[in-house]
Amino acid sequence: MAVRVLLISEVRLYREGLQKILLATEEIELVGAASFGEAGLDIACKLAPAVVVLAIALPECIALARSLAQACKTSKVVVLGVPEVEADVIAGLRAGIAGFVAREAPLPELLDAVRAASRGELYCSPNIAHLLLRRIAAATFVTETLDPINGLTAREKQILSLLMQGLSNKMISRSLGIGLPTAKNHIHSIFAKLGVHGRAEAISVLYQRGNSTQAEAQA
Repeated sequence: MAVRVLLISEVRLYREGLQKILLATEEIELVGAASFGEAGLDIACKLAPAVVVLAIALPECIALARSLAQACKTSKVVVLGVPEVEADVIAGLRAGIAGFVAREAPLPELLDAVRAASRGELYCSPNIAHLLLRRIAAATFVTETLDPINGLTAREKQILSLLMQGLSNKMISRSLGIGLPTAKNHIHSIFAKLGVHGRAEAISVLYQRGNSTQAEAQA
């Protein structure tokens, strides 16, 4: 089944050239072509295409993509010629862009991006994928570095859970089948890694961490 596509471009010659190419492509049903601005947004809302292809320069491209995501919730956005710059790509993702096609990309890449977007998938060039993976890796590193809980061993996390339940050192040693001195050593290690001096402070750290995680999830 052909994918219903709307083309929006600010340059008439470029728009007409893409129209001819897309009209000759069996996998695509070109439902219309529009210039940049309110006209393009209005047509997109009326026609409700599966995919809107944007050939518009930044920052107008990001702004229109955001408006399309809000006004035409069933339409996915693919952009042509967005610079492979991390800040621009991140801004595009936040605006709801589902496909990034480089300026020098051949027609098959545009078709792949359109098909992927119609399936609800993200499509991007290898360079952009590398940028995103690098950003994710950096964010993961920062999260792991800032969260002291990640520095605990599996056994220490287990003991910390028991501490939160109010178990004494003796009860923890019996519950886990370890000696009392071993349990005490683990507890001292937990306090040192968390930067606290007792059970109450440790529980407070966990409570604050839980509230922070919940707030991030709700944001």
